[in-house]
Amino acid sequence: MKISESVVGMLDGETLVAHTIENATGMQVTATNYGCTITKIIAPDRKGNLENVVLGFDSVEEYQANSAYFGSVIGRHAGRIAGGRFELDGRTYELAQNNNGNHLHGGLKGFDRTVWDVEVVQEKDSVSLCYHYESKDGEEGYPGNVRVSVTYTLTNANEILLRYE
Repeated sequence: MKISESVVGMLDGETLVAHTIENATGMQVTATNYGCTITKIIAPDRKGNLENVVLGFDSVEEYQANSAYFGSVIGRHAGRIAGGRFELDGRTYELAQNNNGNHLHGGLKGFDRTVWDVEVVQEKDSVSLCYHYESKDGEEGYPGNVRVSVTYTLTNANEILLRYE
């Protein structure tokens, strides 16, 4: 298993980093701590030729400029919330509106537009990128603190395992 790291930009004083993990057969996964975004998967076809199978952009700046959510983790909510508001326990919460008066995929600065903490965990037959983020009470209008973990694991069996908590 191989691991490489490169700085791909800065955002509000935080360093944006891309990690590439590679298994024994040459399969690779590249992801950034910006939006916990998978930017590349190099996988073998039936003849063993390695190709990138991810639809996305070539730079972090392009991910920042576009809202296609390619390869990114979205949240706190996936989908639209009509009118950008919801009721919980008798209280109405006003959310950031970013889709024609609606709230879409976590708002103006959802999980796809935040900088995540990352750690690399290497095992005998796999390597994982473990991302962590804490969404604070009031972020994008949501109540309560939420801790989120996302793990991308590449195995020597050419498996990509995704775990969301």
